[in-house]
Amino acid sequence: MEAREQRELKWIDFKEYDTLKRLTPNEISELLYFGHMKNQLRSPFFYQLQNSFAFFELNQKTIKVYYRNIDEFYQTLARKISFLTYQQIDGNRSFFKKKTEAISELSDDIVLELKSVMQEGIVFNFSQVGLVNGEYIIPIHVVEDNLRKVDNYYFKQEFKIGTLVYSQHTKSWKIINEKFESLFMNQ
Repeated sequence: MEAREQRELKWIDFKEYDTLKRLTPNEISELLYFGHMKNQLRSPFFYQLQNSFAFFELNQKTIKVYYRNIDEFYQTLARKISFLTYQQIDGNRSFFKKKTEAISELSDDIVLELKSVMQEGIVFNFSQVGLVNGEYIIPIHVVEDNLRKVDNYYFKQEFKIGTLVYSQHTKSWKIINEKFESLFMNQ
């Protein structure tokens, strides 16, 4: 049972099953290296497979996903942030309270405002449980681009560059820039 829990999920998509049969030994070895090391020798996208994604679960709370189309990444990130926020807001309700109403989706435009700082490497801190004064606060921290360090990362205040805020009253999202304003670019 423990071995199954230790297993990491990893996958890569492909257009047609027959393309798997046409992979060269070199391409197969690149895929094996990619799967084992979670890092590519060249591009994470393989011509033969015509893959759009490569997914690695680094641990239970950290994943690494390569997207061929960056717009799909922004859409997925917006949906994931909205979903996690809903879970955190709804997570502290008691059994007798009614379920929290759905929250409004985070717009892709707000995610695009973070585009330049995402290149530096950022972490969204979902440690708040429930609403505080009708708001859910998500601190945004700059981290190194090494995902192995994120697992044990202590979110220090000096690395906090902004806050993503969801207001339950207005059903809206906003970003508050706190440091490194020059890194924030409005698209």
